[in-house]
Amino acid sequence: MSKVAKYRRQVSEDPDIDSLLSTLSPEEMEELEKELDVVDPDGSIPVGLRQRNQTEKQSVGTYNREAMLNFCEKETKKLIQREMSMDVSEQYARGKGGGEGGEGDLNL
Repeated sequence: MSKVAKYRRQVSEDPDIDSLLSTLSPEEMEELEKELDVVDPDGSIPVGLRQRNQTEKQSVGTYNREAMLNFCEKETKKLIQREMSMDVSEQYARGKGGGEGGEGDLNL
């Protein structure tokens, strides 16, 4: 008995694995590796280490923690300021912020 494989090649029920694998193209080999990784995960390996690295990009540079923290603080301050200005403009639009006290009357 024989089956027609996914790539339209005749494959017997008990094939010679080495000869079969040697006929696969590099793309087919990559696809087979991906399928085997998904089908048979090893439970003894931690989840974070089960999957192989799929990135092919080179590192764009070193990581500067201090610069990242400064950027995050700066962006957070901008976001808070924008949200506060939107709250103030909404209160003025509703007529709640038009009093003599200015911003002291606002409930922020």
